[in-house]
Amino acid sequence: MLVKIKNLSEMTTILKVVLCSLLIVSCSKFEEEQKQTTLVPNINEAQAIIGGENIFEDYVNIEDFKNQSYEDLSTYDKHENALYELLAYKSFPSVKSQDDLHIISKKICEYYSYPFPKNTSCYTLGYTSSISYLKERTEPYVECFIKFYSDSKYRTGRYKLFLPREIDTFRKENRDKLIYSSQNGITRREIPLSLYCSLTGIPEKTMKDLRVVTRQQGNISFWYYQMPYKDNYKDYQNDTQPFYFLHDLKQFIKKGSLIFVFDKPLEDLYKIFNPKETKKKGDDSYGFEYWGHMLIVSDWYTNNTDNYMSLNDYEKLDDKQDFQDINSIHSSVGKYYVSFKDYLKHFVFIEAQKKAVHNKNKMQGFERDGGVMLTVGNDKRFQEYIDNATCIAVVNINEGYNYSHPDLVNNMIKNAYRKVKDNSNYNLHPTGLDNDTINHYCSGLAYYSLLNGKKAPSLRLLKYKHISNTVVFGYWYMPRTVCNSPFVYTRVWYKRK
Repeated sequence: MLVKIKNLSEMTTILKVVLCSLLIVSCSKFEEEQKQTTLVPNINEAQAIIGGENIFEDYVNIEDFKNQSYEDLSTYDKHENALYELLAYKSFPSVKSQDDLHIISKKICEYYSYPFPKNTSCYTLGYTSSISYLKERTEPYVECFIKFYSDSKYRTGRYKLFLPREIDTFRKENRDKLIYSSQNGITRREIPLSLYCSLTGIPEKTMKDLRVVTRQQGNISFWYYQMPYKDNYKDYQNDTQPFYFLHDLKQFIKKGSLIFVFDKPLEDLYKIFNPKETKKKGDDSYGFEYWGHMLIVSDWYTNNTDNYMSLNDYEKLDDKQDFQDINSIHSSVGKYYVSFKDYLKHFVFIEAQKKAVHNKNKMQGFERDGGVMLTVGNDKRFQEYIDNATCIAVVNINEGYNYSHPDLVNNMIKNAYRKVKDNSNYNLHPTGLDNDTINHYCSGLAYYSLLNGKKAPSLRLLKYKHISNTVVFGYWYMPRTVCNSPFVYTRVWYKRK
């Protein structure tokens, strides 16, 4: 017997129910396998640590970004033109003889930064030291490779600095080995830009048009200009480090940080959703809550953490300021009696909520309860949410990328806040396309605010292949997948039983 469909809405509802049933069945078959997943997987440079690979989402692999553009066209062209100029040099402009090359190469090889290198950044602060009276802005250095060899014409060994065109075949794994020790007579050095340009004659302007990248050693970042290696896309690597104590994450909160929060059983962090929970009668969430949640740390702050205030009563950072520049806030980082949850009371967050969350603060600026909205760190609802979390991560954009795109974070916050003022709703059916920017879900708000319509400044955190395809429910850049982008540092805490 044919069944008449009264209207398009009824047809859509039936389709959702059918596809949701298929989703549950397909996920149930790997539910047992998911239970075997370790709570803290092994860290691998090319894959995720938060969440897991399943039938809906792929690991983020750095190889996905090979020969791919992930920044705005103007910045990309500037970098490529600089690489082209460097590769064109058949000799250094200042070198007139082999003796000249030996002299400048020896100077570079024997260079020593005193009292410490200025291309280091402590705790992602953008300063060479976390000690207030030693604060000095980090500056990128130039990565150099020098060959030491014997020559029968001379009694002593000779030094030869490699031209940019001679190091384009140096592979990432070999470059990394040279950080710690010389290999086959080749030594690696990082030296100030001014010294490199004065010795070689290469113009500073050319070097400054290059991207700046960083390498991580613990909590220390080393900044340097990206030279023309054929595999230089590998210079951006996700750096995810787990922390045993939650309060240790305080030091990583910056303007524009992304906060990932998961408040379900930790074993469900590796699932698209929990089939048993989704099959409960009256549950209309379709498992969305198992994807985690993401908030943006805005540029508003306060020291009055005990009272609810209007947005106008909050202080606002200047474009060149960050929270480490506010002594009253930064001093709380090292105080162990100030918990992570209490530390968050200083800040205002931009987020997107699917349902009304009923924040307690209803003063000017915080009236919205759903869609794209503002939440104060001392809101009772938010504090309880943090209290119930089983996994929390603080995610920051790679410092070298930030240096090359100095307005990126400020612009991201402005883009996100514009959606608050526009009363944007939650996007229940995202397309994943670059122009899907009218409404937003939580991690989509961060992703598209950074993408910035591909205009300068811009960052594509993920590729389209990393999207989570949930068929009728849309195409999502998952919060946990954003945490694993190669362009971010992620510091994560897991609740121990």
